[in-house]
Amino acid sequence: TNAFAWGTLNILGQTVQLRDGNYDNSTSFGPGAQYVGGLIGAEVNYANKVVNNIFGAFLAVNIYYDPDLLINAYLLGKTYDFAGGLGQLKPDPTPVPPSVFLLGSGLLGLGLLGWRRKRSG
Repeated sequence: TNAFAWGTLNILGQTVQLRDGNYDNSTSFGPGAQYVGGLIGAEVNYANKVVNNIFGAFLAVNIYYDPDLLINAYLLGKTYDFAGGLGQLKPDPTPVPPSVFLLGSGLLGLGLLGWRRKRSG
């Protein structure tokens, strides 16, 4: 989860048909997923919330994109259905890693220690 497998997917001027690689005629697994950081060239119909140049086949395959990237601003951080109705383009924001909170608390502690020394000295 939250591991964008592709940095940027460029489908500008193309039509894409997605098919879940786990699909066969005897078994059906849950819907597949592809994580992309940036998506260039999705032809979005904003009124109908549909991407016109991405089609799903057989089982639904969802594409998750990072709504925090400037390259994806045109997607407005919203969910869109694929043409043909199988699968969706969905935002998946990158969470702040716990290490950022650990670093922040360490810096806050050092700042308080310096303030305390300066105040007592």
